[in-house]
Amino acid sequence: MIRRLVRHLPEWVQAQPISVMCVLLGIPSGVLTLVGPSTSRALDTVLPFWARPLWAASLLLGCLAWGAGLASVREVDGRLVVRRLPAMILGLQLISITALVYGVAIITVGGWAGALAAWPLGVVAFGTAVEQAVLSNRRGAYGR
Repeated sequence: MIRRLVRHLPEWVQAQPISVMCVLLGIPSGVLTLVGPSTSRALDTVLPFWARPLWAASLLLGCLAWGAGLASVREVDGRLVVRRLPAMILGLQLISITALVYGVAIITVGGWAGALAAWPLGVVAFGTAVEQAVLSNRRGAYGR
């Protein structure tokens, strides 16, 4: 049954489903943190009052840019091509930074007891930084 469902998903979702899920997880978090209903004790404690909305806006913009890049993926001659590569790279950079800031804030507030909660954020920060670097290197290799 899942195989039939997947066939009906857009090509760009089929190409990178985990990335699409990350984008879909980040957008509501960015919006709700930006407009106020969602709070984080770690971010509230570590960041100055003006930096929390900046962090949320960066998360939201990063997810939207990453999503725009993902939505532009098309298959051309058997290869996946990202038509909005600069947007995707920008989104990955912003996500990497926001994940790192949040992870460090959790450890700063919770000490090493917060390390387990911060671990997934560190993985996201590192993974998105690596993906951004790979895409940037490929972009440079093709002269774009």
